[in-house]
Amino acid sequence: MSEELPKNSDLPPEEPPREILSEIQKINILKLWNESDPLSPPSLGELIFIAWNEKIDPREYKGRIVREFLASRHLKANNAKKQRKIPPLDPAGEQFIVEHHKEMGPCEMARYIYKNNEITGFSGETRVVKEFMANNTKAISEVVDVNDEEGNYRPPKHLMPAITRVNKYLHKGLDATKITAQHKKWMATMIGYLHTLRFISQIETYSSIKDRELFESEFIRCTYDKPDLTEEEVDQYIIYSTEVVIGKTISARVQLLEEEQDRSLEETGKINMALVEAVKSLRQEHNCCIKRQNDLLDALKGERKERISNNVKENAGILNLITLWKEEEGRKQLIDLANRERDLVKDEIKRLSSMDELRSKILGLTEDEALMG
Repeated sequence: MSEELPKNSDLPPEEPPREILSEIQKINILKLWNESDPLSPPSLGELIFIAWNEKIDPREYKGRIVREFLASRHLKANNAKKQRKIPPLDPAGEQFIVEHHKEMGPCEMARYIYKNNEITGFSGETRVVKEFMANNTKAISEVVDVNDEEGNYRPPKHLMPAITRVNKYLHKGLDATKITAQHKKWMATMIGYLHTLRFISQIETYSSIKDRELFESEFIRCTYDKPDLTEEEVDQYIIYSTEVVIGKTISARVQLLEEEQDRSLEETGKINMALVEAVKSLRQEHNCCIKRQNDLLDALKGERKERISNNVKENAGILNLITLWKEEEGRKQLIDLANRERDLVKDEIKRLSSMDELRSKILGLTEDEALMG
């Protein structure tokens, strides 16, 4: 019969086997640390989770192991309760994202907006930019994309998209947060111009995105600050923008034929007269196109200048009448004020002259003598 151990043993209880971090766990911890923002390192809880793939109290032995590993590398985790606060985007920052999100990544935009070149892709500032882009995808696409998914032209409908188009083509640097009432009026009128059926019909005849942008840029450049255009003048500016695209197309053809002419001369040693005549014809056509553009602009500027001059003359007559009326009214007010003051002085003299003691001091001055000084 085997001897049983006593139930109340004095031996200490066995400790659970102490685990150690594997090389993979160490690599994961260091990778998370290196990819995080230097100004806002990861918290101890995040490092413990990346190591054990479970939420563990930092006071438990698995948490202590991670803490000891960080101490061995002279690293100090961030306190979750003292996370660095990221300032929200201001209107200027939001507009910058809208205008540059296609040519810049979130990290680059965050560095520019927050003026900090140490920002990384895992920084809080970059996360703020990404969240804004995710929450405003429709507005951003409306601002930047000239065409919709079916290839139809999409004119701007609101103030910010209109400002973005002007800044894109004219580099005016208009700020939506500091825009004046005059600029708002310009943008509202320009939006109306871009929504006209003739403009949309013309721009949709171009299959090339570059041609569409050239047409739109020339039209906006000429009309964005002219809220007083008539319908006929808007149509003429559309024709002018069309001529600009035609001129660009002719120039491209001339360049192509000249390159072909040079290649033929190198290969055969002879000049191709057919190409020479074609280039000559295209150059003449291009010159005619430039002349039409200049004539259109001169006519439009002259008509608008004359109309504004006539309006000024008409308004000048009204302004003169208003000025005269104000002057007449002012004269009457001054005369009335002088008469009232004279009456007040006269009443005061009568009151004083009725006092026997004061009358004797005045030495017999009459009322008229007192009034006239």
